[in-house]
Amino acid sequence: MATTASRQLVLPFLLEHKESLDDFFAFTEAQKQLITLIKQASLLSKPLCIVGGTGSGKTQILRCLCYEYMPSIYLNGSTIGQYNPSILTSLGNTRVCIDNAQYFIGNQIWEQAIFSYLTQSPELPPLTLALPDRHAINEIKLADLRSRVHTFMLAKLHPLSCDQQKQAILKTAKDNGLALNKHLVSWMQKRYPRDNHFFFKVFRSLFKYCMEYQQKASLSSLKVVLNKIDDLPN
Repeated sequence: MATTASRQLVLPFLLEHKESLDDFFAFTEAQKQLITLIKQASLLSKPLCIVGGTGSGKTQILRCLCYEYMPSIYLNGSTIGQYNPSILTSLGNTRVCIDNAQYFIGNQIWEQAIFSYLTQSPELPPLTLALPDRHAINEIKLADLRSRVHTFMLAKLHPLSCDQQKQAILKTAKDNGLALNKHLVSWMQKRYPRDNHFFFKVFRSLFKYCMEYQQKASLSSLKVVLNKIDDLPN
């Protein structure tokens, strides 16, 4: 059996921490069914297009897929300048998950590279894309690629409500062995845009800080963590 080290590509877009689709915060029966469909699509090697607005969980699902179905790589279109399209031509039996794929759309070289990856071999693992909405597919310039993506299984996600986001953070805290007061989450929600990526980054840093210094999660410790973050949203 291959070891994790041998299965994981040593590339500049490795993920921060391990995640599983079983950890996805599905609060409704429809959301649970959608996660089940995504799992089935991945097991059956079907290409997938995940659509949804900010905070809907697209990134979390892509990262889960990367960890659960190795070998794999995660590309984020918002940092397109870090990658060279040629990486898609030498991946072999590797799953490719592209987040914020709208940034690749309209780029002739990238569109051709993605299409070439899709047509290299029917034995290759499926491609998974994440887009803000299904209409972005129609913006793809390369007709062959646009036609191919229209055949992908489509999974539509919806952003977490304020209460759902709070529940998700409290559950994560509990799973990490930390007693977190819901009022701390409410304090954050009143002062910052409810961006899931930012919120979970802050609270994961808080969990780490409290465990390192053997402290309870409090407003003062939360403020210490926030003061260490350079890119605070307005």
